[in-house]
Amino acid sequence: MPEAALRAKKPPMHKRQQIAQSLRALTATMTAGERLPSVAQLEAHFGVATATVESAIGILRREGLIESRPGSGTYVTDRRSGGLSAGEASGDTSVKGATASERQAQRIAVFAVNNTSFYKNCVDQIIAAAAAQHLVVECRFANTHPVLDDLRRFESLDPCGFLFVGTESREVALAAWERGNRVAVIGEPPADDVTHVPTVYSDAEQGGYIAARRLLERGHRRIAYLYRPPTEELFRRLRWRGHERALREAGLSVDRERSVIDGPLLETWRQDPESMRAYFSRPGAPTGVAAWSDPAAVMLLGTLRRAGLRVPDDVSVIGYDNLPVGEDAWPPLDTVDQHLDVLVRHALFLLTLPQPQTAVSTALVTPTLVCRDSTGAPPSRRDPERS
Repeated sequence: MPEAALRAKKPPMHKRQQIAQSLRALTATMTAGERLPSVAQLEAHFGVATATVESAIGILRREGLIESRPGSGTYVTDRRSGGLSAGEASGDTSVKGATASERQAQRIAVFAVNNTSFYKNCVDQIIAAAAAQHLVVECRFANTHPVLDDLRRFESLDPCGFLFVGTESREVALAAWERGNRVAVIGEPPADDVTHVPTVYSDAEQGGYIAARRLLERGHRRIAYLYRPPTEELFRRLRWRGHERALREAGLSVDRERSVIDGPLLETWRQDPESMRAYFSRPGAPTGVAAWSDPAAVMLLGTLRRAGLRVPDDVSVIGYDNLPVGEDAWPPLDTVDQHLDVLVRHALFLLTLPQPQTAVSTALVTPTLVCRDSTGAPPSRRDPERS
């Protein structure tokens, strides 16, 4: 059918209302001035024609929730200045009828590994974002990863979707997907792995690259990497791949055995701070450390302090994830922001689409650098005798 004829044909009322409801929930998690997905992206997500998407967008525009800027896109308005609620949409009784069903809370089942503050912070953000969309969260924390019995128990609640936090949950997420459930996973897949379920994650390789580049641009040429789990796992991660790429671009070789600070070594330093001081005082010692996570970096900061080493004067440290613990640390931690709020928003968007999921989709978010006070020039730049 020609595009002009397609646009002239009025879409079914119920379809545009469903899409408007999903977009309304999406904008509730966004800030004023933030751009919505393009019409083409929404068409692909909802599996509908252009006219249906544009009609749904028109509903939100009349409500004052969004505005269209020619040649630029569609943006969220400031609801505090002229935006109408869904129940105040002028002259559209169908929207008022839709809000009655919106008030009926839906459930999403959330599975998370209970072993990192990142995952716990992720769940906190999921609960807050879900509440804004009138969703009830049923959460199951596991010490390692969820099992099939957990999935079966939650299926009895008939949730609208299953959200898995962490790639440790991928096997159960795949089982949920194959059983016909709506599924989304938040978490970085291993390097060279293929995602078989809808997944949202930050570009971990670029994130590792950004962290290393921060230290390189400060003048560091001897950079260690702090990773507490077994080191063999690190070398399969995209974040490490980005770290290596940055060092090699700078003309530096990477000695995997000598450049990684693992969990046992960090624990030795915590028990014997003098051994840590000796490690960083020896000739050729690292002057900068990139940590896998903010909590690991903060632990390193405290151990360095007990060893009488100053950050960043003696050793520079950069974390990862932009968690509150890093901002509250002393000194405040340089870090890489994965934009967890965006990851959560995309995951909920995938779970609340009105159409069934018909294909594996992924959303890749670009991380950014957060500059604070924990990185500086290496000691050799300030004191040539220490080079």
